[in-house]
Amino acid sequence: MLSVKDLLKTSLLSRRWCKLWSLRRDLHFDIFHVLGKSKEEVFQTRNSSHNSTMKTGRVHLDEFVKRVDQFVKSFQGIKIDSFFVRFYLNGKHSHNIDQWIRFAIARGVETINLLLLPMPYAYATPSKLRYKFAIDLFSDTNASTLKHMRLEHCLVCHPTNCDYIPFKNLRSLSLFRAKVDEIFIESLLSNCRRLEELHLIYCEFRSSIPKIMSSSLCHLKVGACYIVSGNYRVDINLISLDCLKLTSLEYIGYSLVTLNINTPLLKSIRCTVNYGEDPNELALFATLPKLEIMKLDIYSMDLTSLKLTQPFKHLKQLNIILFSPFETVEHSKFDLLGILTLLRASPLLHKLSVM
Repeated sequence: MLSVKDLLKTSLLSRRWCKLWSLRRDLHFDIFHVLGKSKEEVFQTRNSSHNSTMKTGRVHLDEFVKRVDQFVKSFQGIKIDSFFVRFYLNGKHSHNIDQWIRFAIARGVETINLLLLPMPYAYATPSKLRYKFAIDLFSDTNASTLKHMRLEHCLVCHPTNCDYIPFKNLRSLSLFRAKVDEIFIESLLSNCRRLEELHLIYCEFRSSIPKIMSSSLCHLKVGACYIVSGNYRVDINLISLDCLKLTSLEYIGYSLVTLNINTPLLKSIRCTVNYGEDPNELALFATLPKLEIMKLDIYSMDLTSLKLTQPFKHLKQLNIILFSPFETVEHSKFDLLGILTLLRASPLLHKLSVM
């Protein structure tokens, strides 16, 4: 249960303890824990200029990478269960990260969490500085031990050999602020028949959001994805959702108009209804035969035009959060009568929350 830094200190206790640290099967490398410094200590010095502050940060990053390299090279354990890395990405360290991933794969890792934070004072990580997570790193093994993977601020590409065998046992995949090829997501869903959970949050796609079609997916979270056209960021919406085993969906999008949904087992949904949209788009969810929990973030004042032609037959819990589209609008001007339409259409409702 010790941090990696304290774990290594135990090797000094006695000769019998000098190699016990290699029995550790969960490797957790957080830059602040490894260096024993706070974010302010890593990147800031008092009365310093912006350039000298960033230089100080780069020095600490180099020291972190050096320490992780030393740990990996001296590690004598045969098997590890999880490999976690969190630090601020510098493009020159991509080769080191590749070596860490290869090290984890060679020891049958089941969980990889690679959280590469953007450098402070940067609005976004430029594509040329993103770490390219190469699927081909797994080409040397067919052990298929990987079950869970989380990547942040990475570039994820379609494998050159189109081989998804190393991911055949993958259970969950989470991508946050990653640049992703939609072909990769669609191919992954069709080839990985054990994938149960998928998160795509603030991801940049090449030309469109992928079609989510899976025979195994149970939990899906899609939020605020986009493409870049010229110098502009264009928001994109989920269009096709065909998952026969899906039980929970969280969708932070911009429109429900284009959503074509086939999820007969869906029990829980959370979605956003934006200002100016037709609230009758919610009628789409009344067609879901198993829906029991519905959570709505509504950026709109007018719910009185809501009309439902069929009831929510199994809905037991309804959570509504009303957001004011303009700061000048008083909360008292929200017309809550539209919620009565939802109540009348929910004969089995047990719990109601309006915030």
